Amino acid sequence: MSLHVTADHFRRIESFLEARLNPLVDATAGSTHGLADDDTARALRALRTLVGREAAAAALSEDYEQAEADSRRISETMTDASWRVLVGVAQQWKDHPDFLPEFAMDPYQLAASTERP
Repeated sequence: MSLHVTADHFRRIESFLEARLNPLVDATAGSTHGLADDDTARALRALRTLVGREAAAAALSEDYEQAEADSRRISETMTDASWRVLVGVAQQWKDHPDFLPEFAMDPYQLAASTERP
């Protein structure tokens, strides 16, 4: 098994999702959900937290090559799982013009698409 999702993949999908979510809670953009205590505001904040935590898996991919075998297996599993969570969230905007094809790919498909010349 090898690492399928790179730090660059995580940065791109996190950036895409933040661009969709941040305006929804940004008071300067006219949102009233940023600090509100209603369920919509809480759900938006929870979703932003989820995206940030799952995207943190990018750190695992940065040290992958130097890691021990056991650590590599853990990194592979965690980055693949985190990628799938982020893809699930990003799918809500699959019709958005900034949605990249890689945001719909399974980690194994992603690895295959980056191995091609």
